[in-house]
Amino acid sequence: MFQDLMDWFEQVFDDVALTFFAMLSDLFSFLFDVITKAFLFVLDTLALGLDFMNPLQYISMIPDSTLNMMGVLGISEAMSIIISATGIKLLMQMIPFVGLGSK
Repeated sequence: MFQDLMDWFEQVFDDVALTFFAMLSDLFSFLFDVITKAFLFVLDTLALGLDFMNPLQYISMIPDSTLNMMGVLGISEAMSIIISATGIKLLMQMIPFVGLGSK
């Protein structure tokens, strides 16, 4: 009789603990969702004001002779090398003990 009562209390305690854990998990998921949506809203509003910074509209303004000279000099290849080197450098700095002290 006493053992049955203890088993029942144990089952109730387990159910309450699992329910509380599920509530905390749902609360965390809800807060994460709200924060993410707010962050995306802020990013969307920031992007509206950056339409003037589109570099493609300026490339079309470059005269044909200048574009030809840039092609002869290999500016596009040089820029791709510089951008990839910068990206690799940033990735290397994220590796522990490799990026220490590098600037």
